[in-house]
Amino acid sequence: MNHTFLLYHNYKAKLDKLTDAELREIINAIFDYEMTGNEPAFSTLALEMLWSFIRDNLDRDKEKYRKTCEKNKKNGEKGGAPAGNRNAQKQPKTTDDTQNNRSVEKQAQTSETTQNKRNKPIDNDNDNDNEYDNDLLQKESKKPRGGYDGLISAYTQDEKLRGTLTEYIKMRVKKKAAPTDHALTLIFADLDRLAKSTADKITILENSIKNNWTGVFALECKNKSAPKGAPAARTGASEQPQDTFGRNLI
Repeated sequence: MNHTFLLYHNYKAKLDKLTDAELREIINAIFDYEMTGNEPAFSTLALEMLWSFIRDNLDRDKEKYRKTCEKNKKNGEKGGAPAGNRNAQKQPKTTDDTQNNRSVEKQAQTSETTQNKRNKPIDNDNDNDNEYDNDLLQKESKKPRGGYDGLISAYTQDEKLRGTLTEYIKMRVKKKAAPTDHALTLIFADLDRLAKSTADKITILENSIKNNWTGVFALECKNKSAPKGAPAARTGASEQPQDTFGRNLI
């Protein structure tokens, strides 16, 4: 069992934006997840967004550690070093003088190697694996305080609509298609254009959540011969479905 985990430097920009209570909540969630494996529940959507990036890194590091342990175990079952490794080759018998000379040479090589390692910049193997998630995290850290919660609150005071918008964003986050602030404002504009009432807006959002669509579509859209991720036809013979930017899908 691994008793350690990694926290990356680029987390700090996002963590600095949290209140003391939110910071304690996310840190406790990291420890609980690593020690018990239980998925934490958070008090705000902003913390859930931050957690989605941190959890992916934790899972990736844990899987890499597991594979390393399995590889070492297999090497041990084979008698130590893998075939071809110089440590596995039998050494010819030597005299005491020859052995002493080799010991001195080995110590000198070890000292030189240690010095080279100290002078070499640290290269974390996880940097490339985490490049995508870390870039997203840095972009999220540049958002103004309040994030999605603030935009939703500014758009509507209807509690049910606000809750449905939050669930819609969660669906987008799980698809690794989290909307930017600007994209979210465009979605608000689409809802105003497509819906005649708050109830219609809620229904449109629920349809997108249910069908795992990243966009929002008019209620008269049908699912017959729909392309993957969006409806393909409307009830009117001359009408065509459009995406969130007003472009025809077919």
